[in-house]
Amino acid sequence: MVAPRIVQFVFAPLLNCRGFQGLARSLSERYQVILYDQRGTGQSVMENISPETMTMDLMAADLEALRKHLGYQEWTVLGHSFGGVLGNFYLSLYPAAVKGFIASASGGIDLGLLDYFDLTQNLTEIQRDSFLYWTERLQSGDTTQLVQEKRHAFMARAYVYDDSHAPQIAKRLGQGNRQINQLIWQDLRRISYDTREAASQFRKPVLIIQGEQDVIRPQTGQDAHDAFPHSEFILMPACGHYGWLEQPGIYFDAIDTFMEGYNAADERDIRQVLTQYVRSIYEVDSSLVYEVTDTTLQKSGHFYSGRSGQWGYSDMTFGQLVQTADRYNRRGQIPEGAPSKVEVFDISSQTASAKVSAIWGFDYVLLSQDEWGKWRMDKVLWQSYSTEAQRAMIEGLKR
Repeated sequence: MVAPRIVQFVFAPLLNCRGFQGLARSLSERYQVILYDQRGTGQSVMENISPETMTMDLMAADLEALRKHLGYQEWTVLGHSFGGVLGNFYLSLYPAAVKGFIASASGGIDLGLLDYFDLTQNLTEIQRDSFLYWTERLQSGDTTQLVQEKRHAFMARAYVYDDSHAPQIAKRLGQGNRQINQLIWQDLRRISYDTREAASQFRKPVLIIQGEQDVIRPQTGQDAHDAFPHSEFILMPACGHYGWLEQPGIYFDAIDTFMEGYNAADERDIRQVLTQYVRSIYEVDSSLVYEVTDTTLQKSGHFYSGRSGQWGYSDMTFGQLVQTADRYNRRGQIPEGAPSKVEVFDISSQTASAKVSAIWGFDYVLLSQDEWGKWRMDKVLWQSYSTEAQRAMIEGLKR
């Protein structure tokens, strides 16, 4: 069996992927991990770095080209920090390619963090003064190695809860490309980055995980959680920006639970669709029909005629199903406790099969999933009960 795939983003647009190889190695014990250098970083060398070559559209297109090149139908996206921003943007453009999304200390679904972001908020007074001092030295033109190392050393403390991790982060910060970073954030402002609407349509699983003491405030994660309909939000205590360093148990357990829950999430959604289908008829609510299928529905089946004593076969269009929902129980003849049983047989990436048992008989249903992850009834083969069998069942319910 092939391990589930995770494509893992890097920390920020100015960094290559080398600093995240440790995280990738840990994940690769259970998953197939794809780690890559974003355009202009590491081995993804570019001769021309400019506003025209450094855009969010191009970065998302790069990722989609990589997916196609590797021959993957879909993958799980893990985006850390800026990677979460890129992950949100990518799934807004290519939702069918994303099986699920893990937003790790993500920059969020919009530019809201720019209203509050302050690297110095987590620093002590001495650390803040030192960071500002070395930043001023750098901005005044002193680009010596000493100045850059000192600045990175104090900057790193803003990203961690436990200062013992700061040297590792400081080394990583020294590998950045400030020009690329500036160009990408410039482009985010140009396009007025906001993926809230796309998030609200995305029906696939989403995990949002960040530290309580992160420079990115919990409200940013909460906003994303509120936007994604099938998301879980985990705040890790005593943790800054790097969950896998400061709270590895919580961090990796959350990812493992998320990855194991794919089929459970799909089954939950399929059961909901088919339960709504039964409710549309029991509750005389044809609006639910529009929630669970559309005009492409193919429905046909066998029915027993008490008058002729024979079985017949007929098709039912989407419009006729709407009419059935409006009329079948308009006199309220369906007794309380009428059967509404859903059995899910098989779930694949785009299709599923199930059986519905209800007052009228049973339906074998094929479902399909759209690019946003919403399941809908696609094809139905049904069979009614015989007149005697249905009468006996109704009498049994009245007892």
